[in-house]
Amino acid sequence: MPGSTIRIVLVVRYTPPDEITHADESVEPGDLVVVGRDPGEDGIVLYEADRTISRAAVELSEVEDGVRIRNRNRYIHVELFFGDHPSQLLQPREAHTLPGDGKVVIPDGHLIEFELSHKEEDDSVSFSSSETTRTHGRSDQDIWHGLFVTRRQVLTALVAAHFIDDFIDIPYRTEPTNPQLVVLCDSTLPAIRNRLDRARRQLEVELDQEFIGEHGRHQIAQWMIAFRLVTRTDVLALPGIDHLPRRSS
Repeated sequence: MPGSTIRIVLVVRYTPPDEITHADESVEPGDLVVVGRDPGEDGIVLYEADRTISRAAVELSEVEDGVRIRNRNRYIHVELFFGDHPSQLLQPREAHTLPGDGKVVIPDGHLIEFELSHKEEDDSVSFSSSETTRTHGRSDQDIWHGLFVTRRQVLTALVAAHFIDDFIDIPYRTEPTNPQLVVLCDSTLPAIRNRLDRARRQLEVELDQEFIGEHGRHQIAQWMIAFRLVTRTDVLALPGIDHLPRRSS
């Protein structure tokens, strides 16, 4: 019989200034939620928000160290609250990570509360919309550690921008190109292609799913993030991590 897996899911709740209605949103690992006047599909719309608040005002995502909050407003600051600590202002375009549950207040009384909630799932349930299942009775950690070290290294590089948000040439939460993987792994293009291909084929057998093209790369990255197979420490240990330009450099 399949066992169960406990995962941590970020839950975001919005209460508008009238305090009458609210919206809840569960955010899967590797995803994010955007709050604003017009945040786009799957975002949380602020009720009768002032036009000084950006269409995409605040972005929240679960990261290794807690919850990352990014103020995407162009002109206004937002206020962060965490436990009994004094509130702090988050300036436009800045980001900050809180180690647990907290809240964000956007001007005019828009309240965004967030918490890290435990979610139990049957191991036969897919980790995402990709319908991946594990048919060999092995845990995701076992599958990960069953990969050769060099293959784990290139896959770690594949999710580098999920942990580091200021690469100049790799957008946040996207996968690097093969030439960028060459730099991150301090390797060669043929070696990177070979490791990726062999890792892909091994995971296809273990997870009973095909990983095709760019979409397949993204699916593999989402699997790694969903089951916390890589940490920021792993990413920072990549041999070429300091060779890609970053905004903080």
